[in-house]
Amino acid sequence: MEARQEDVKVLVVDDNKDFTDSLEAYLKETGFDVVSVQDPKAAIQEFRKKIYHVALLDLKMPGMSGEDLLKELKHVDADASVIIMTAYPSIESAVSTIKLDAFAYLTKPFEMDQCVLTIQEAMKARGITTPPEREILGAIGETIRGVRRGKGLTQGQLANRTNLSRSLISRIESGSAAPSIPSLYKIAVALNVPIGDLFEDVVTTH
Repeated sequence: MEARQEDVKVLVVDDNKDFTDSLEAYLKETGFDVVSVQDPKAAIQEFRKKIYHVALLDLKMPGMSGEDLLKELKHVDADASVIIMTAYPSIESAVSTIKLDAFAYLTKPFEMDQCVLTIQEAMKARGITTPPEREILGAIGETIRGVRRGKGLTQGQLANRTNLSRSLISRIESGSAAPSIPSLYKIAVALNVPIGDLFEDVVTTH
């Protein structure tokens, strides 16, 4: 099934409102249809009201654990992709949530682009694909991210070297923004690679 990214509905559940507001704003900027709540019971009500393709759940919340909420949401919609977020990772919680059919397990703090990529992977796992242009942008972004990390640079450092905003760098790496040729040239120079190398994955996969 092919869908635009803005058609993908995401529910964010975390008792930290500052965190949910920040994540909701970023995911909306990236192009997703996002609702955030701080109360696990409100999350269950949301799931009953409409279809959500992906749910991001904090593991430790007052009133109901992320594991219990995962069970409830899967009871409402067994096909929903659930991504667990936690600042207190452990092998036990990772294993237990995966056994409950969680799609992924993210350790806080995480880079926002990592969250976007995980959501996109969840979409593909459900058979929800994006148009070819999005796949091309994703391949370019993945190459840039890989080269940047290989050189030990943060997104902020790459932004400083290119005079591009960190937000734009993040969206380019997540495949949610179409970079201009001048922007790609600046990135290639900053990473000290030929600009053609940024298209290597596009050439080999399309």
